[in-house]
Amino acid sequence: MDSVYAELKSQDAKSVVRIYVLGYEFPDILDGWDADWYVVHLEVKLPSFTYQLTDPALCGRELEIFYKELQEFSALKSLSASLTPMEPYIELELKFDSKKSVDVSGTVLDVTENGRGELRFEFKSDLPSVDVFFKEVQTILKLFPPRRTY
Repeated sequence: MDSVYAELKSQDAKSVVRIYVLGYEFPDILDGWDADWYVVHLEVKLPSFTYQLTDPALCGRELEIFYKELQEFSALKSLSASLTPMEPYIELELKFDSKKSVDVSGTVLDVTENGRGELRFEFKSDLPSVDVFFKEVQTILKLFPPRRTY
C-alpha cells in the first residue's frame, strides 16, 4: 500500500495493527467538520484472523488525541493510551502490565449487508515497538494535520 502508516507489532511479530492514512476524505475542504476526515486502511493481523477495512473511519483530531496519550505513555508518564474514534471500526488500548510489558487490546467492527460482527483481540507488545508506533503516528500528523477548528 503506497501511503503513510503506523504499525504496532506484538513481541513475537505474529500480530500487528496497521493504520494507513491514504489522505483526507475531502482534500479541497480546509475547515469545518468534513475537512478533518481521513480515508484510512485499517489492518489487524493475528495468527488466526486478518481484518481489513478502507473507509473514512478516523478524524485528524482523534488521531492527535491518541498521539498525545501515546506520548505520555511512551515517556512512562501514563499507564495507558486509547484510540476510540467516533466511527467504531477500530478501538485500541495500550496498558502496561506488572512486568512493564505492553498489553494491547482492541476491537474491530465489520459491517456488511448480512449484519455486524465484532472481534476483540489482544496481544503483548513492548515499549520499543510502542516508540516506533508513536513516531509513525507523529509522521502521519505532520503530513496530514488535523484541519477542523473547534
